[in-house]
Amino acid sequence: MCLLDVHMPGDGFAAARAIRKALPATKVILMTATPDEEGALAAAGAGAHGYLGKDVNPRRLPQIVRAVAGGEAAYPRSLLGALLRAVSQQRLAAAFRDLSAQIAAA
Repeated sequence: MCLLDVHMPGDGFAAARAIRKALPATKVILMTATPDEEGALAAAGAGAHGYLGKDVNPRRLPQIVRAVAGGEAAYPRSLLGALLRAVSQQRLAAAFRDLSAQIAAA
């Protein structure tokens, strides 16, 4: 389990990607002072299992870490819509690419 600051020296998103590549079983939670849609998408793209504001209740943090260790994701509810839209758009784009390739091959 790694908890990383998004703004750590060398970039927290890059560190998350490197950790997930080198140690795929490692769970990564990125933390930031100001969680936003762009950061949540970047965190998910980096393979982070969580993206939290630093204002998270310190009493809840152990519970969140245990949940992530158990396979759950930890992203602010307010940003889940953006994440779901991004996944949906990626799937739609992939389906369009597949269909285009099939038409071109025909």
